[in-house]
Amino acid sequence: MKKDSKPNLLFVVHRVPYPPDRGDRIRSYHVLKFLASRANVWLACLADEPLHPDCKTELQSHCQDVRIEYLNPSRYIHGAWSLASGRTATEGLFYSHRLMTGISNWCREIKFDAAIGFCSSVAPYLKIPQLQNVPKLIDLVDVDSEKFADYSTNSSGIKSILYNLEAKRLRSLEISLGEQCQGVTLVTEPEADIYRSFAPGAQVRAATNGIDLDFFDVEGSYAESKDPSTCLFVGALNYPPNIDGIKWFCNQVWPTVIKEHSASQLLIVGRNPTPDVQALGKLPGVQVFANVPDVRPYYHQASVSIAPLHLARGLQNKVLEALAMKTAVLSTPHAVEGIGLQTNQVMIASEPSDWSRALINFFRDHEQRNSFAEAGYQFVRDRHCWSNCLEPVAELLGI
Repeated sequence: MKKDSKPNLLFVVHRVPYPPDRGDRIRSYHVLKFLASRANVWLACLADEPLHPDCKTELQSHCQDVRIEYLNPSRYIHGAWSLASGRTATEGLFYSHRLMTGISNWCREIKFDAAIGFCSSVAPYLKIPQLQNVPKLIDLVDVDSEKFADYSTNSSGIKSILYNLEAKRLRSLEISLGEQCQGVTLVTEPEADIYRSFAPGAQVRAATNGIDLDFFDVEGSYAESKDPSTCLFVGALNYPPNIDGIKWFCNQVWPTVIKEHSASQLLIVGRNPTPDVQALGKLPGVQVFANVPDVRPYYHQASVSIAPLHLARGLQNKVLEALAMKTAVLSTPHAVEGIGLQTNQVMIASEPSDWSRALINFFRDHEQRNSFAEAGYQFVRDRHCWSNCLEPVAELLGI
């Protein structure tokens, strides 16, 4: 343990924050690095898949100690029991007795100056008796209760009923966290405004996501000539909003695009594609790339990045990544809400006909495409440095 004047922080994360290859991990990894630059950090987290070979070494380089506990198939029984017991399914799905015990043991050995939780799913860990008098901050990232309400609206039958029940339970949990914690952060100002609407007494700040401009380097070794007729979709391909969005695009937009611009290519890149997403690779001009080690070559190949999301919440890292790679972005209004992009930095479309027209124009108009790409690139360079974006976290913690 280091002997210095830095505060001691407990950071509890619902999923191992490495590698930073999906939305929640990208944020939690950079929050960890930010906290470690100002404090001594003890990291407690859960794993729901095999660890990356470099995971422990990388996390330990930022922390005083790291505790990782695996979730097992019984988590779904815990989730169902939690819901049946009047709590959220989310709390049960991410419950680990071993992690709870590990945190309790740390609390007996270390005087923590603050505890930070990442997402509402770690709420039970912040309630252990040994942390009762420790100041707390919760990074909700998104308003999950609103997300599940959206799921309920867009579903039917028993699924809609269960989503609605989870939404109501999560809303109560989110309110209680605002009462329990000295600070609450969310990823965009619109998400923060939603939270303030039902928890007006909480100390709430928006702390948006940044982008790693050293990693997403347009001048890097992966640089290639962009194909003027190739578009790209990047995202976790087992995540319902991404599945809904890319299926909508392929069914409603792509047939017109491929008919009017036969050279068109669509690359779908991401982790763990469902069978529905894999099947999209059978469509003309569409290829699905699963679990790739690096998304940058695909950004370098594509001239346009698409974000056709209708159930989007929070901030879409895929948009920031594309802009950092000087790739023109075509998006629904939902997918860029809260980022603050201007009309010359991102192309917005809602209806299928607007989408197909905008995409074909991007493919055919080199100057328009490059103008959007350059304006978007300057935006992320100026506005999305991680250290600046996370400053509200430091202010709430007083570090």
